[in-house]
Amino acid sequence: MDTANTDINCRRGCRLLLLTSIIILSLGLNLLGIWWGQFHPDDITSLVLCMLKNGTFEPPHYYYPTFFIYVALISSIIPEKAFEIINLIFSGCDPRSALWMLKIPNPWQPTPLEYIGPRILTSLIGTLGVYLTYCLGKMCFTVRTGLIAALLLASCMGYVTNSHFATTDIPVTVMMVLAALTCFRAHRNATAESYALAGLTIGLATSTKYYGITMLFPFLFVHIIALRNKRIAWGRMPLSFAFVLIGFVAGTPYSLFSFFKFTGQFLQMNITGPVLSGINAPIGYISHFKNLIKLMGAPLFLTTLACLVYSLYHLLKNRKFEMAYLWIGFTPFWKQTSYTGWCCARE
Repeated sequence: MDTANTDINCRRGCRLLLLTSIIILSLGLNLLGIWWGQFHPDDITSLVLCMLKNGTFEPPHYYYPTFFIYVALISSIIPEKAFEIINLIFSGCDPRSALWMLKIPNPWQPTPLEYIGPRILTSLIGTLGVYLTYCLGKMCFTVRTGLIAALLLASCMGYVTNSHFATTDIPVTVMMVLAALTCFRAHRNATAESYALAGLTIGLATSTKYYGITMLFPFLFVHIIALRNKRIAWGRMPLSFAFVLIGFVAGTPYSLFSFFKFTGQFLQMNITGPVLSGINAPIGYISHFKNLIKLMGAPLFLTTLACLVYSLYHLLKNRKFEMAYLWIGFTPFWKQTSYTGWCCARE
């Protein structure tokens, strides 16, 4: 009996050591070279500095929702400005005038401290995504699967590259993984609280970047299957829909406060604008898959396709309909190639 317990504890210790090593590897790769110049347009930093310059919490445009913008503002830019004020005070400046001596932020020429804070935040979120991927693999399959999935994501070139910059690509990827976790738990527990939490995380993912709403489709699909099998009450889904809306409005409050401005700019920038511009410069979304090979690397890209086919096998043969979440999880990487695809189309 003691030998069996010792063996179990040894395995747990090895798994914990492996997971810790993967997380440290992810954090190290994400932070490595983060001080390299401003060769990438850190969109979120520019938006936050523009809001500070205008003295408002409303963004200058709604090409992005604002959840991650506010997170970056609260967790990095405001502390950096507070550090500037404290430094001025300790330099002999009158506390009452220190606030007025702050340099007016330039959204298009941020100082090193202004752009490094949001970048570090993105790196930390990217590392969190590696851990959540482990949790998702463990929940869907086994601990070994979770460890392999986490290692592949931690060493994925495109994921590491995007984790270096203050953009919404990595945060929405992580939020979609978190939403998948809560959706899995909702289908297993079938409680009102778990369905509300799943809807809330989907809403916050959408409020990070609009295509986070795609997580709602597999959630609804699996729910309909559960209804047919009489495993769950029909009234759970309306509750989730309500919390999707709550989560989105909580992260993007000006979608409610400036409803018509938000709606008009959202349609122009995300629907009518791209469609009209595509007449002269077509952007084929299917061509993004070609860029995925560059983003992920050919070996990892082929491995991912094989795993997706395997998940489809499980979905159809073993009726594990929750595997649909893994297919939707491919969306963030597909959409992260949009900028590259747009440049190729322009060329």
